[in-house]
Amino acid sequence: MPGFILQKNTAFEWAGSLCRIDRLQPNGEVLIEYVNEGHLTIVSKKQLLVEYSEGRIVAKNVRSDEILERHIFSRPLDELPPEILNAATRRLHYVKAILEHGSPVFTREYLQPLIELAAKQIDDENLPSVTSIYRWCTKYKNGRDIRALIPRFDRRGSRKLKQADTVLQLALASVEEAFAASPKATIPNIYTRLLGKIESENRLLSMSAHLKSPCLRTLYRMFDRLEAYDRVCFRDGKLAADKKFRLVKSGVVTTQILERVEIDHTPLDLFLVDERTWLPLGRPTLTVIIDHYSRMLLGFYLSYGSPSAQAVMGALRHAILPKCPAKMVLPHLNVQHAWPCYGRPEQSGIPRK
Repeated sequence: MPGFILQKNTAFEWAGSLCRIDRLQPNGEVLIEYVNEGHLTIVSKKQLLVEYSEGRIVAKNVRSDEILERHIFSRPLDELPPEILNAATRRLHYVKAILEHGSPVFTREYLQPLIELAAKQIDDENLPSVTSIYRWCTKYKNGRDIRALIPRFDRRGSRKLKQADTVLQLALASVEEAFAASPKATIPNIYTRLLGKIESENRLLSMSAHLKSPCLRTLYRMFDRLEAYDRVCFRDGKLAADKKFRLVKSGVVTTQILERVEIDHTPLDLFLVDERTWLPLGRPTLTVIIDHYSRMLLGFYLSYGSPSAQAVMGALRHAILPKCPAKMVLPHLNVQHAWPCYGRPEQSGIPRK
């Protein structure tokens, strides 16, 4: 189930319209875009939280690239490189050929004959897959715009290591030798050894096959890719690494708020008595939720029953939703401080005794 978060590009449904958070203003206001209508409006964070807590805002599980598809290219198509424009035109041909036969069924049995027929019309030997056709049709049907089919090669990162395998092996050997010589070895020491190994290797190779030496910064990045366990092994040995990373008696470590919350129940040291009959009503049970990182109380639930799933759900609901000011419930109560704690935690657990 998707969660609602005040973050850029978060999609949600509000009053029957698909909306997206376009920008968060420093003054606490939020710029909202109505995706289908195309217009913008400004609302406050408090208003959005109230609408969400009352159930009028529903978070949508929509990828940001699908919502922002219309904003990918706004310049004229003739400014695109020829190969990019040809690729978009090719995709458009396949999409139109599929949509001409009505609403498509995205199965191999239905689409494969249509794909082959469309490929013959443009003499295309590289037939797209059924998955690619589904992706192209989904993008095109949102706005009927060829710009939605423009391949985004600029978003692709490098999938291969830029260093040769031989250089990586020599780097690993240099790390092992440097830490074997001294546990206090540094990256510059390792780099000096690596340059020597590459120079010795190049003496046995032709000029065209010479290995290119990486820079010192590249070696820093390569060393950062090693697991923390391996780095301790190199510096202090395997015994010290096993002792440092053993799981026995290791506590939970968190680095940010709402990464983990802890839930616990406790009976209160009091009995409630009916003021008319003077009969005891019972001993109440308090269920609390505490943020593990900040140790802040996020929510609670008070009941007269034993600890149960109902109490946990009640406490979670109180912790996740924004807290309404107490003046709305008790008009004569003088509230001095706000309780600005809310949000969905990543995980929950029971604290260790």
